[in-house]
Amino acid sequence: TSYTWGGLSPGTYMCFKIRAYNSAGDSAWEPNVSPWYRCTTTRSAAPGAASSTVSVSSATGWQKTPVHLKSGDKFTVTYVSGTWSVDYRNFSYVGPGGYSEQEDAKIYQGCKIDTSETYGVLLGSVGSTPNVAFPIGQGGTFAAGNNGDLYLRINDNDACLGDNNGSVTVTITTNQLPAK
Repeated sequence: TSYTWGGLSPGTYMCFKIRAYNSAGDSAWEPNVSPWYRCTTTRSAAPGAASSTVSVSSATGWQKTPVHLKSGDKFTVTYVSGTWSVDYRNFSYVGPGGYSEQEDAKIYQGCKIDTSETYGVLLGSVGSTPNVAFPIGQGGTFAAGNNGDLYLRINDNDACLGDNNGSVTVTITTNQLPAK
């Protein structure tokens, strides 16, 4: 059996124990040996992979990253650190996953870029200029829908950035092989 745990940067050292749950009950902890856990390091980036770490400000609109993609290219965004707020005087700071639905409902709804997502969600766009936004949130692996640069921003439109504060840092990894 294998399990993919996204969100860990390449080369992260991690210790774990495993226990299965289902309708029949719970398994014993595995490994069932002392010291009761196993440790490993996540694989380093694949050969030919390129990685960039960028800080995304909540007080700025679309921000161009150093990542250029071709349609279909896969890229991984991994949240590293930081918090931000869409109104630091009235609402708490959150990570790139954005506000809870309950907290989002308390915020004026006229300033979202992506109305299907909560405020504070990290958004991405690929192109020569940002146009179609897609949610990135805490991160994951995505495929570029077209050619162009990767842009990032908070889910809060330009007219409403004046009361924002904070930033988040993410690592972007691509599997682009060097040109021949």
